[in-house]
Amino acid sequence: MTWPSDKTRKDIIEQLRQLYRAEPIRPRVAEKTVELPPPLVALRKMAKTFKQEDRYVSRDEIFVRQAELAKEYEDDYRWDQTEIRFLPTYESLKDHELRGYFGWRTRLRHGTMEKTSLVYARIYTYEIINQIDVKTPGEGLQKLVAFLKAYEKLDARITENWADLVRDYILYYELDPKMLPPTEFSLQDRAYLVLDDEENASDQEIFQALQEFSTYRMDRSKFYKDNPERYVALMAIAYRQLTEYFLRRRQRTFAEEYIGELESHWMSIFSLAVFYKGRDRRFYSVQATPACTYVNEGGEWLLERVVYFEKAHRKLGKLMKTMEAEFRKFLGFAEIQRPYSYKWMLKLAAQSFEIWQAEENRKKRAQVNLDQSILDKIRAEAAITRDRLITEADLGEEAPPALQEPSVQPPSAATLATDDPVAPMPADTPKPAPELSATAAPAPANLPWQLTPDELHYLQDIVTGNASPWLAQQGLMAAILVDSINAKALEEIGDNILAGDPPALIEDYADDVRQVLAGAAQANPAAAPQSAPWQLTPDELRYLQDILHHAPTDWVQAQGLMASVLCDSINEKLYDDFGDTVLSGDPPEVLEDYIDEVKEGLKS
Repeated sequence: MTWPSDKTRKDIIEQLRQLYRAEPIRPRVAEKTVELPPPLVALRKMAKTFKQEDRYVSRDEIFVRQAELAKEYEDDYRWDQTEIRFLPTYESLKDHELRGYFGWRTRLRHGTMEKTSLVYARIYTYEIINQIDVKTPGEGLQKLVAFLKAYEKLDARITENWADLVRDYILYYELDPKMLPPTEFSLQDRAYLVLDDEENASDQEIFQALQEFSTYRMDRSKFYKDNPERYVALMAIAYRQLTEYFLRRRQRTFAEEYIGELESHWMSIFSLAVFYKGRDRRFYSVQATPACTYVNEGGEWLLERVVYFEKAHRKLGKLMKTMEAEFRKFLGFAEIQRPYSYKWMLKLAAQSFEIWQAEENRKKRAQVNLDQSILDKIRAEAAITRDRLITEADLGEEAPPALQEPSVQPPSAATLATDDPVAPMPADTPKPAPELSATAAPAPANLPWQLTPDELHYLQDIVTGNASPWLAQQGLMAAILVDSINAKALEEIGDNILAGDPPALIEDYADDVRQVLAGAAQANPAAAPQSAPWQLTPDELRYLQDILHHAPTDWVQAQGLMASVLCDSINEKLYDDFGDTVLSGDPPEVLEDYIDEVKEGLKS
């Protein structure tokens, strides 16, 4: 038995709810009687004949046989007050309703479209999908779509589930997959295919695809806004390095870990229509996209598609933010708290930055191809300009030495940000400090986002739920602190982090804020209570440390604890960060792929 999808079940329930809704009991009136013309009498008789046969004849088959019999019948009768029915057929209509349908269909075929009972409109679509008065499946598709679009202007209810109806029609009759209507996953599928073929995708395409899945909005970052081209290039390089790392080192691909996985499940086509399939012995597949394939196995339909997980996308957001934090540090940009500090991530970030840096150096060297006379003129003019710009305030500083011939060595990583391809640093000049040390603001380590001690204190109290009685003692106003905190967080988060009265932390940014506070606590341990990594209990933390360092674990049994329970609990708490089981075996050991990451996590 094939079970309908969740969406299909919801649609059926909604239609049943409309059909069997509570209504006032009305006085019984005499049923309208009407004489049926001979073609419709024959139609009624056909149904009785089928029901008297020894073999079982489905309602769908009876409908199709009757439709073939009456496909050319025309009538001038009018009746629009038809009772609502679920999956209506000719048999479900009373005599006057039956004539009313064929009268409406006659006028429709002659070019007059009238708003009528939704039952009539449904029956008409059932005729089309069963190829009644249709020469070819292609013609039927055009006829079906044209009717749905035109009748929608009269009654929008007709297009409920129309996408599924058109999809099933194209699949069953093996029409061009390019005509399949878009689904709710179409945008994500396109992004997935870009990431699945990163070698042939541009940097901008990769960045946009990551944006589709990442919960961290990279385009809102001040680092991105400062230099979008640089940001896009760095993230594209990082993504390519990450995918290669997962292919070499992990059992799961990067996409499976951070985006989604390919899954299969049975589906039912034409589940919300009267459709006679007959015996279907065909075996074929229809690939809507490389991320979505429909398979017909002798009348049983299978859907194979990439299923996307919100939990994985949150992990991707944290990963992208970690990469950005590292790139900021390398370039001397204002730092942000990195969600992850795993050794393998930081190593890949450094490698990605080196690749980008080497490419930038190559571009600069390609630009320095000037005639020597032009170069000398530029140097002379630069020296004159330099002398004119020296002010009295600069006299206390050491004047730069005279420009010399360029060094044959490429610029170092530390001086890349300040190198001038036209006037390089002379060889005998001491190397300047990295840009980070020259430009970073000398703020206390425990004050992220340039928060004041009062602002940090107040933010910690909001996160922990304390009442902050010190506000009144210090003569501070909560509203002013909230506005200041939001203004400073806006530069990094791209949105307010506090809202409401009393102020509360916006849930979407809870993880970011907790990471910031954790970083402040690490910089100044006395400023906040220490918490165990991954929210491990003292026993779980000790057990994990002992396993990692191959220390005796006899104390577990001595304290009346169970090693298996500790292992399960540790694996569950570490799963959000690792996406995999960390402890395995008997006796348990840390999987080799995660040893460095676990050590790094315990240090933090």
